[in-house]
Amino acid sequence: MISLDEGIIREHLKTYNKVSGISCFLTDESGETIYTEGAVQQYCTKFKSLTGDKCPCAGAHLYAGKQAEKIGESYIYFCPGGLVHWTAPIVIKGIYRCALVGGPVQMSLPDSYMVDKIMEANKFDISNKAMLQSYLNLVHFVEPEKVRYLSEMLYILAKDIMAEEVRVLTE
Repeated sequence: MISLDEGIIREHLKTYNKVSGISCFLTDESGETIYTEGAVQQYCTKFKSLTGDKCPCAGAHLYAGKQAEKIGESYIYFCPGGLVHWTAPIVIKGIYRCALVGGPVQMSLPDSYMVDKIMEANKFDISNKAMLQSYLNLVHFVEPEKVRYLSEMLYILAKDIMAEEVRVLTE
């Protein structure tokens, strides 16, 4: 990542987390998480552990960040673990530098079918089903309309960060 002021980004993410109660994080230009504000979901930790070296999360976050850049607004998406996230890109001088990501949350209550589909898609051993279900039950439920507003708020923060960087670059 270029010399973005990580202090400003961290403060914005902290404010977002404290006001919304939703975890958020910063990803770099390759989709890897470099800073998190709020608790990391046990479900995500276990999902990453089960997928190991083939964890698709960074690729999914990068794809979503690039989609947000392309459409010029925040982007709401399902991660490979079946949870909902939203992202807002940080673009400086026309170059994608990183993204702010909110979530994960659920927009519907988890059921056995959902867990089966996640396990099937990721080729997890059936012995992990009960554990995944119990961790999934701990993930916050958020109404779809509220997710849209949370997504828009994250984009407002991203625009503020980009404006701050433009001011610094032109001084």
